[in-house]
Amino acid sequence: MLSLPEEYLLVWLRSVSLGLITLISHMLYILFSISRYSQVSKERLSNACLEISNVQNLLLDTVHTAQENLFKTLSIILTVLKTGIVFFLNMYRSTFRCFLTLAVHSLFSVLTGIAAPLQNAAQTLGGFFSGSNKPTVNWTDELKKVQTQMDHWMEDDWVGHLISKPFDDIQHQLNQSLSAWKPSVQPDFRCDMSEIDFLQEKANYRIYILLGVLVTIWIIFIIYGLYSIQKNRADLPEKRPNRNNLLIFMSHPGVVYCLVVGLLGVILLNLLDSFRFIWIQDVQELKTWVSHTEKDFNEHAFGLIKQVALGLNYTLGSVTNNVQSSLRSTLNDTLLQQLMEGLFQCLMSNKIENIEHGLTWIVSSSHPF
Repeated sequence: MLSLPEEYLLVWLRSVSLGLITLISHMLYILFSISRYSQVSKERLSNACLEISNVQNLLLDTVHTAQENLFKTLSIILTVLKTGIVFFLNMYRSTFRCFLTLAVHSLFSVLTGIAAPLQNAAQTLGGFFSGSNKPTVNWTDELKKVQTQMDHWMEDDWVGHLISKPFDDIQHQLNQSLSAWKPSVQPDFRCDMSEIDFLQEKANYRIYILLGVLVTIWIIFIIYGLYSIQKNRADLPEKRPNRNNLLIFMSHPGVVYCLVVGLLGVILLNLLDSFRFIWIQDVQELKTWVSHTEKDFNEHAFGLIKQVALGLNYTLGSVTNNVQSSLRSTLNDTLLQQLMEGLFQCLMSNKIENIEHGLTWIVSSSHPF
């Protein structure tokens, strides 16, 4: 027969107590999951609202940009049309004005040449009859004034003003339309999280109530079990404990359940530790293999590249030195020496030096990491 402390201990390990503890742990997990998923939902909803706001801003900006581009395009078209028409008209007008100016100047030159002798003759006759040589009218100056007025009349660009006026009116209307147009007011789009908070609070409230009920039932069951043990102990005669109490205690279903769960946990931890050791060992072996492979590759491949680059660099240097030595020995202290050395420097030496610099860089870069 079990002792009183052992029976008190087994009260906590009965199937009903274990079931209630399992339910309470699941309810706590559900409560934690609701809080976590609610936070995740808020973040996703916030991101979705941000995307919607960005799309909305993009649409409004697109409409505004399209409107501005349309007005700019129309303005450019009007300007191009006006400029083109005025340009071609001015081109023909300037050509006509040049020929007309030539004709007018020629005519006035002839008239001035004729008017000067006539004016002198008229002044002579007038002085003979009137006794005065003072000229009454200077015909040459008057003709020059008329010529100047004709030049100013032809310089007046009245055709350009006449053609530009309707285009300027249309441009003015476009500018007024652009200044009068206002983009639609962007609505204040906000994400309302109150519904999610309300649902979370409602679910948490119900879970708390259910947890309170389960904990109350569990406590009542524990109190009832303790009371039953005391009552049974009072009704039974006191017996001496025997050696089978430990066996009876260990064979209780609750104790067996806890023992099995504990053993499974210990076995699982040992298995995970063994797997971790195996994984670490595999990773170390893979890392060692990669290091050896990289070292071999650097020693063989880059070593070969380095040797080839050194050989080519030495060969190019030897060729350059031999050619320069040949030029110096052949054209020593002659006028052609500087010319030929300059030609060789321009044609070959600069290119060979660039190749040598590249090979030197390859040699300096071809080293193990």
